[in-house]
Amino acid sequence: MNANVSESRLKDRALEAAETVGDRRGLLRLIGAAVAAGLGPSADALAATRGPYKRAFSLDSKALYMNVGTTGAMPKAVVKSMAADLALGARDPRLRFEPQDTRNIIAPGFGADPYELALSLNTTDGMSRILGGLTFRPGDEVITTNMEHPGLGSPLQVAEDRHGIVIRRVALPTNDAYSDDEVLARFASARTGRTVAVVFS
Repeated sequence: MNANVSESRLKDRALEAAETVGDRRGLLRLIGAAVAAGLGPSADALAATRGPYKRAFSLDSKALYMNVGTTGAMPKAVVKSMAADLALGARDPRLRFEPQDTRNIIAPGFGADPYELALSLNTTDGMSRILGGLTFRPGDEVITTNMEHPGLGSPLQVAEDRHGIVIRRVALPTNDAYSDDEVLARFASARTGRTVAVVFS
């Protein structure tokens, strides 16, 4: 891209690319070219200011929010639903301690008995509850992988510190060596007579 391209034209093209869902690569190429040309478009030039996605969120129009891996911006409808749920819990806290109705509703979808299900606030909370509720002895071995989220790694570390368990991490292949058979073989080779649990994402 020529450095003589005006910033206003660059903004227009960035907005056009942002509007076209199928042209994400074009938008990234445009941003890269702008940086190379030394134009450095401002954040509001890169933010999509029209379209259904923009209207669904409360994001600041001057922000370019690209964090999609952790807690992020939620659609307005989700924020409204969460606020209503929090208000309901504030009126009657007992609702938080009686999830049986929820289990009854969702169990058939899993082909399970309602009493086979446990509900938690999120995955991290669930992993902490499960690992915290197991009885471990010093030297017990737990097999996991080298690619676990802290939501699992943290409660495993607590169990190691408290009970003296041994954590054995299977290295998962990430190249052409990957296959179901290869992964199963690695888990099998990590198993010993002291293995009491296998926990992985």
